[in-house]
Amino acid sequence: MDLEPKTDRDQFGKLLGQTYRLWRATPLVGFSSKTRHELVKSLRLHLMEDLSYEVNDGYTGSTPDKHTIMDASLTALRLNDWDKVNNSSEALELQLKIWYSDLKYPSRYKIFFLPATLARGDDEVMKGAVDYPLVLVNIRNSKLWESIRQWLEKDFACDISMFHVSGSVLTALGNWWTGSLNKIYDYEMDPSHAQNKCLELSYHIPFTKNLDDISLTITMNQLRKMHNIIQDTGLTMMDLIQEHVYKTLRIKVDQFVLSCVGTPVAYVSNKSQLKLLEKGGSRTQYLEFLSELCDLAVTTL
Repeated sequence: MDLEPKTDRDQFGKLLGQTYRLWRATPLVGFSSKTRHELVKSLRLHLMEDLSYEVNDGYTGSTPDKHTIMDASLTALRLNDWDKVNNSSEALELQLKIWYSDLKYPSRYKIFFLPATLARGDDEVMKGAVDYPLVLVNIRNSKLWESIRQWLEKDFACDISMFHVSGSVLTALGNWWTGSLNKIYDYEMDPSHAQNKCLELSYHIPFTKNLDDISLTITMNQLRKMHNIIQDTGLTMMDLIQEHVYKTLRIKVDQFVLSCVGTPVAYVSNKSQLKLLEKGGSRTQYLEFLSELCDLAVTTL
C-alpha cells in the first residue's frame, strides 16, 4: 500500500481540537495489497452507487445540482512514538469533501484509523490483514458514515461497530489516567500550570426526578495526595474517590451511572464520544491516553 506520510514532521496536532464518534474495527483483510489510488477509486464508486453521489470532474462553479464528491484522499498520518505492534502500519487519515446540492459551501469530513498497540490473533490469521482497532469518526452525516462503514466491511471482510463506552471502560480510563500521576510530564515543569489541571467525573442519576446528574472535580494536587494514600493498599483511585465522596457527602456514586470522564487531554462519554482538547498536556500524555483507548477497543466488549 503506497501510503507513505507526505512529511517527516509529526502530524499529531491534526487530531486535536475535534470531537469524534468512537468505533472499533476487526482487522482489515486485503487492505494493504491495494494502492491508495485503488482504495479511493473504490470508495468513490461505492458512494456513487449507494448514495447516488456525483464525482467532481473539474467543476468550480456555484452549488452543484446533485450531491458531489469534490475530493477524497487517504494518506498516512505520521504519529511519532506511537507504540504500534506492527512497525509497518501507519495511522491513516481519510478525508472527504462533499458539496451537497442544498448547501452553499462544501462539507469536509475526516476519519482517523489508529494502528493496534496490542497483538491479537496468530500470525497465520493476521496474514494479509492490517489492524486498526480504534476508528475516530468526524462525520455528522450518519448516512454517509454508514455507507463508508458498509464499504469497509464488504471490501475488507471486517466488522466495524460502535465502541460502546461502558461505565467499566470509563472507570478503566479514570484509573489509568490517575495511575500515571507518578510521572512528571514536560508541561508540568511550571507548577502553577499543573495546578489548573483536574479530573472531572460526571454521573447520571437514573432514578430521581429532581436531580439528573452530578459532577465531581478533583484537582491535580488532590489527586496526587490520594495517589500516595492508595500505595500498597490494593485500592484503585476510582475506589478511593467513591469512598471519599461517601465519607464526606454521604453520596454513593457507585450506585449511579458514570457517564463522562474528563482529563486535561480529553473527554470521553458513554455516548461513544471523544473530544481531544488542545494544549491540555504534553504530547506524551495524549499518545498514552489514545493508546490506552486503543487497547480498550481490543480487550473490552
